[in-house]
Amino acid sequence: MRWQSRHLVFLLALPFLVYFAFVTGQKALSTYHLYQETERLRQDIQQLEAKNKALEAQKGYLQSDTYVEQVAREELNLIKKGEMAIIVLSPPSPASPNPAQKPPEKDVRPNWQRWWDYLFGPRRE
Repeated sequence: MRWQSRHLVFLLALPFLVYFAFVTGQKALSTYHLYQETERLRQDIQQLEAKNKALEAQKGYLQSDTYVEQVAREELNLIKKGEMAIIVLSPPSPASPNPAQKPPEKDVRPNWQRWWDYLFGPRRE
């Protein structure tokens, strides 16, 4: 009888043990996923902080007098007081088209007609 009572206690405790193991496994898996997410977010934060530092450095350069002067001279063609601007004109290149020469006329026929003429020759009327 003692043998049967031990088995009965074991059979009654078995579902609780299985449930406990299942719940513990789920918690462990959930904790593992949260840890992975935490690590990914830490890496994202590091990347964003590095990008922020680079943007701050770029902002500092763009606000510097050196950059402002460079843009004023190169893009806005401004000069400082007391300087003299010189404009160099180059002769027209020989490859440029002659202004007196007319450009070729554009073919205004419908596309299907141009294909027809290309494939079968011009139509004879």
